[in-house]
Order: sequence, then structure tokens, then C-alpha cells
Amino acid sequence: MDKRRVFFYGSFFLIVFSICFVLGLEVFQTSGGTHMNPTEDVSYIFNFTINNTEEFGDIVNITQVNVTLPSGFTLNLDVSNGSSAAGNFSATSNILTWYNNSGVQGFLINGSNTSRYFWFNATAANPGLYNLTIQVLVNGSSTNMRNISITVNDTTSPNEVNFTSDTFANYSTELVMFNVSVIDLGTMSRVYFNVTNSSGDQNYTATNASNPSSYYWNASINVSMLAEGKYNVTVWSNDTYANENNTGITQFTVDRTIPVVTLTQSESGTGKHNMYIDIAITDSGSGIGQDCTVNVASEGVTFTGGSDSTQTMNQTGLNCGASYSYIITCMDLSGNSGSSLSTTYSTDACGDAGSGAGSSGVSSSTWINTYDYSDNEFSNKDSLARSFSVNNRVRLRIGGESHYVGIKSLTSSTATIEVSSTPQTVTMSVGDLKKFDVTDDGYYDISVKLNSVLNNKADITLLSIHEMVSPALAPEEETTSDVTGDNETIIEESTEKSVTWLWVVIVLVVIFIAWIIISKKRK
Repeated sequence: MDKRRVFFYGSFFLIVFSICFVLGLEVFQTSGGTHMNPTEDVSYIFNFTINNTEEFGDIVNITQVNVTLPSGFTLNLDVSNGSSAAGNFSATSNILTWYNNSGVQGFLINGSNTSRYFWFNATAANPGLYNLTIQVLVNGSSTNMRNISITVNDTTSPNEVNFTSDTFANYSTELVMFNVSVIDLGTMSRVYFNVTNSSGDQNYTATNASNPSSYYWNASINVSMLAEGKYNVTVWSNDTYANENNTGITQFTVDRTIPVVTLTQSESGTGKHNMYIDIAITDSGSGIGQDCTVNVASEGVTFTGGSDSTQTMNQTGLNCGASYSYIITCMDLSGNSGSSLSTTYSTDACGDAGSGAGSSGVSSSTWINTYDYSDNEFSNKDSLARSFSVNNRVRLRIGGESHYVGIKSLTSSTATIEVSSTPQTVTMSVGDLKKFDVTDDGYYDISVKLNSVLNNKADITLLSIHEMVSPALAPEEETTSDVTGDNETIIEESTEKSVTWLWVVIVLVVIFIAWIIISKKRK
């Protein structure tokens, strides 16, 4: 064999031997096996052992050991960090080093020592799975590296950051999506929504909330199965370490009832060219959430009152002495909308400097406000009870035609009421009830009762009726009228007959007397 071949095989043998020598080193053990389990935010002593016996029986000399801490780990320098090896220790923010500063021959672990223990104290900020990297320098230059798995346990409960805006709303729909953001240092396992009423009774539990992205969770709840009222929502959340949180609580309202809207023209606010209407809103559910709207063009229209149950509408730029019809719609916080009846109001007359409101004891032929009861027939014992000021009236549809009941004038205890189309005017005292035939069919169509007179308003009750007009009234008046009209003729005829018979009697008497006288003379 030539020298070249000998040199080649010898070099190859040395290289292979060196690789086996370095990579075959079994240097790592830990006090808890090969897996460490610290707890988040708690200082933990990490232990590991380095054995410097090479697998072929030869011994090696270890000169330096380096440990690289995972991100989020903090070395605690105020406690013991060291080893059973004879050497020095130094540390930066994330690298720990054990070494011997006596040069290459200053071994940290020499061949006569088979193993040495190392330890350090560190704290992990967040739970999760990490790798601890250990690097060993053999004979001053060779390197052996290994990663040890570390599982940092999670002991912190999930944190419900906030509900989204949807869950603060009020509902009249059937399906509602509840959304919440839940943050946890580890991994979430489950989130669900628990619904109870205001008394704390269980009403609904939405399990298996989905996790569409990141820390957002949501679930649909069918609120149609819930009665109207206020409810509490509690968010329950669990992470994979069984940490639980149920502190996220909010409230929502189920409201399916529409608001009731009533209009009244302001007696002091309306003028010649503006309309001022008071709006009374009754809502027993979620409350009024925004300004109302009106069925007329928005030019010159302003609302005040915000979400109050009493609002006002003012419209400017109107004609004097003109009538305008309004339907005002208001919406509650649950999205239910209610509208007023179509109501007609008039601005002040062009020559009138006042507000257009009637006053006690004064009557006028000008109707200031006309309220529409309904476009439907006022029949079948329909009733309407409300208060009217002077020169205010209501329109009713009876017999397919429009008829009106209005207040002409007031005193402290009486009201002059006009019922039309063909005007019928009566003055009623408090407690009186009058019936009226407005269709001229011999039947009363409506009754009017005066309940009270307060604050220059007459409180009246209108009732749809169908009662025959009493024959003792109208027919009797007609008979009296006919007799009065024919008396002169009857008297004249009777007088003429009496005079004729008188002359006949006188003539007969004269003839009789003459006959007696003649008879006596003959004798």
C-alpha cells in the first residue's frame, strides 16, 4: 500500500473517530426527567446534570456550559445560581455561562469527574411550551447542543375584555348574536353565555360558543322564547388548565311593544307661520332612543326632547290661517316604532295676533284643531274618551261620511257642543248625556257624555250607538206644528156654519111665531 493510500485512510479514520467522540457524548439529565413544568409568574429552580463519559469509555474534558433562556423567561439573580463544578458563573439577559478561566487546560469538568450538577432560578411570564437550549464546549472547542422541553403551567383565569355593542342593545327580533372578547395567557377551552331574568331565575344557556378568530367568541340566542323584560347575561369561560371566569355580566331588554304616540297642539307656541306640537310618548319597555319623525317635508322641522317621553315638534315657514295634517312616528330602543293618529292643526289666522287658542266662555266658528279618530267606521260600540279645548274637534267616520264633534264654548261647569255634518248644538252640564242622529235615518248614531270641565278643557266620552229615535219627541212636535198651521181654516169654516144655522133658526122661529098669531086671529 502506498503512502498516499495510508494517509487517506488514516485521515478518514481520525475524522470519523472525532465525530463519534463528540456527538456520542451523553451529557444531559434533569432532576425531573427530560421535561420541566414550572408555573407562570412563579420562580422556579431549573436543574440539569452533565455527564462527561463518552460512550466508547473514553473521558472528555468540558471547558464551558452555556444555557440560553427562552423568550419571556427572566433570570433571578438575587437567589442562588450555580453548579457542583469548579468554575465561574456569568449571565446576560438571556444567556447563562459556567466556565473555568484558567485557559484551555482549566477544565470545568475534567476527565476524572463523570458528572456535575447545574442549577439556576428563573421565572416564566406566560404559560406555554418552550425549549431550553444547553450548549457544551468540549476540550475548548467542540460543541454539543441539546434542547430540553419546558411546559409552563397556566394558573390565571381568562379575562373577559368586553361585550360588543350588540349585547348592550334591546331586542324585538327573534335571533340575537352575542359577542364577547376573551383573553387568556394560555389556550381557551370553552365559552358560553348564561341568561337569567331580573330575579335570578335561569332562562337560557347558550353553550358551545364559537371562536371565529383570535380571542372573539359568539353565540346566537333565540329571544322569542323569552318574555318581555330585562335579563342578565353572564359569560362563563374556561381555559385548557381548568381556570374559570364568570365575571363578565351585562344586561339586555326584550321589548316587542310599540310606543303609543299622542299629539297636542301647543296653545301658546303656535303662531301665524309656525306649528308647535307637544308629543307624549308612552313606552313601558326599553325606552325612547331617538328623535321622532314626521310625515311632512323636513324643511323647517325641528324636534326637541331627545330620548325623553315628552318631545316637541316645531315647524316654521307655514302659511297663516292654513290647516296641516301630521302623523308623528317614534321608535324605542328595541326598534319598535309607533305612530300617532293623523291629526289636522291650523296656524293662527292672518289677522290674528294671538296664539289661536280658544278661551273659557268664548265661542267661535273657527276650528283650531281637528283630530282624526280613524279612517275606519266609528261603529259597533266604538268609544273615544279624551279632553278638548275650545274650538277643538274630532272627526268620526259614520255611515261612510265624515262627521264632527267639537267644543264651541266652555264655562266652569258647562260645555256647548256642536255635532255635525248638519250642525246640532247643545249646551250640556257636567254629567249630562245626549244622543244624536247624524245620518237622518231615524236612529241615534252617537252619544256624547260630558264627564268634567277642568283647566279650560272638556273631558267627553263618545260612544257609537244604534238606537231608534224616541217617537214621543219628533212626531209630537210635528203634530203640534200641523195643527197650528190648519187652525185658522178650521175656525173659519166652523164660524161660517154657525152663522148659517143661526139664521135658519131665527127664520123658523119667526115663521112659528107668525103662525101662532094668525091662528089666534082666525079663532
